[in-house]
Amino acid sequence: MASRLTRPAYLYSVIPGGVGSVEELHQFAERDPVVAEQFRGFDYAHAHVLTVSKNTAMYVAYRMGDKVYWTRKKVPLHKGETLISDGKTAARTRCGNRVAAAPLGPHATVDPLVADFDHPLFSNDMVTREVEPEAASYEASLATPEQGNALLPASHGKRLIPLFFLPVAAWPGGGGGSHTPLAVTPEPGTMLLLSSGLVGVYWKSRKSRRKR
Repeated sequence: MASRLTRPAYLYSVIPGGVGSVEELHQFAERDPVVAEQFRGFDYAHAHVLTVSKNTAMYVAYRMGDKVYWTRKKVPLHKGETLISDGKTAARTRCGNRVAAAPLGPHATVDPLVADFDHPLFSNDMVTREVEPEAASYEASLATPEQGNALLPASHGKRLIPLFFLPVAAWPGGGGGSHTPLAVTPEPGTMLLLSSGLVGVYWKSRKSRRKR
């Protein structure tokens, strides 16, 4: 299973960046009330990670801020993707979103597009591609000791890809010299706030398009 440094974060994730093990899921449940509620009664002692053996479809839970909703229609689960299950409750490892044969919670006013569940908001690979020469000088101007960690929205197709940089003081060798900022993967809490905000923007944009 990939580490959190290389795992992408998907739209509507209950756990942005997902989980790689039963222990990791347990840790998230202990510090995130929304995750704890979703996995209340989960049998961690007998849980395990399993692989989807064939393409199928199930109802899926998804998160918007501190609210979790269930889809009205089934969402495809792809052969080869992994789930974490205790035999009764199952969730996608890539996002922490529970799956079931029938909805187990409320619906939102409008369901997300099915394709959106497969579109990552953020991945380490995307960050690497965005930190190229033409953007380097702008990134350097943002990463100053006074500003601390800087958030640079960069264009990647039609989506905003977040880049995070360490302050100058955290660069190798201290605050002096002309070092290139280091791209780092945000902590789980930061990723949750970021993905929730982007989902909100996306949701408003989509509702506006529907009205037009």
